[in-house]
Amino acid sequence: MPENLEKFTSPDQSKKTGKLTPEEIKEMVEKYKEEHEGLLPEYFSLPGEEKEEEREYPEELLIYYQLKEKLKPIEQGLKNETLIKNMFKWVFSHIQGKEAGLSTFFGYFHLFSFPKFQEIKERYPKEIQKIEQGLKNETLRKNAIKETLSYIQNGKKKIRDAWLGFISYFSLFFYSKFKEIKEKYPKEIQKIEQGLKNETLIKNMIEYILFTIRQGRGGDWAYAMEAFNSYASLLNCPNCREIKQKYPKEIQKIEESLKNETLVKNAIEGIIFYIKEGQKQEKDLRIYSSAYDAFVSYSYLLSYLSHLYKIGQKKLAEIESQKAMHPEKKLPPMPEEKAF
Repeated sequence: MPENLEKFTSPDQSKKTGKLTPEEIKEMVEKYKEEHEGLLPEYFSLPGEEKEEEREYPEELLIYYQLKEKLKPIEQGLKNETLIKNMFKWVFSHIQGKEAGLSTFFGYFHLFSFPKFQEIKERYPKEIQKIEQGLKNETLRKNAIKETLSYIQNGKKKIRDAWLGFISYFSLFFYSKFKEIKEKYPKEIQKIEQGLKNETLIKNMIEYILFTIRQGRGGDWAYAMEAFNSYASLLNCPNCREIKQKYPKEIQKIEESLKNETLVKNAIEGIIFYIKEGQKQEKDLRIYSSAYDAFVSYSYLLSYLSHLYKIGQKKLAEIESQKAMHPEKKLPPMPEEKAF
């Protein structure tokens, strides 16, 4: 006799053993449904027959995943060896000399922000070490602080300089040795952080972002990229929360405008152009600059994507919470009255 008797039981034998087969159970349920039609709720079903509930996703998460797909070719392009080497050449050209300053911090920060940075660091340890050593140069650090303060001062009159003020602090702030700089130049860093709270500067920064969005939607991909760059800088400034609270309408307008498909398309086209230009093997500073710009624009777009994801996740949690607190109840239809 087989060990598992149930496994070898035929449908006819099930009545003798006192057990029903799955087919018999289904038949009984269907019969019950027919007999009680109109009295059962719509969601009555057998295990496994339930309809999967359609999940509602916030617009931000949908855009996030769409953009992630669109950025895959760019991520592949940024792995190009010639492009990376040209990026290094651009950064090296800004490390030394009296003019060395913010550009070096920009270059290193955007390279550091690249998701595959660790791979680059392992493949080019000498180049990365050279940059990191260069960033410790006191003249370079002083120049970076001086440039940032100058942009903040000029940004009260010129909207593009307002953006440069925010973007300069953004690059300094995310430098791994920023704490060292802040400890060595506390007054200067405090002056920068206070300057970024200036009302006129903030208004000019917002005006510049809206300007770049308009231009970017109109077909200028350089401005399309700058729209994302500038908003990412604003998102990462120390007083971002205060700005959002004080200018909710303006910030909402920016966030809605950045979702524009034409703007996104133009920004991606711009990055692809820089990647193609930056892969050329000619000795030309403009080619090195294109390689640098490819990493710059991509890293800022990533920062914006991260922001979208956080908003989307927050909204999704709120949706799920509301559903849990107020589950949808479906009442069964009223049975028809039958004349006797």
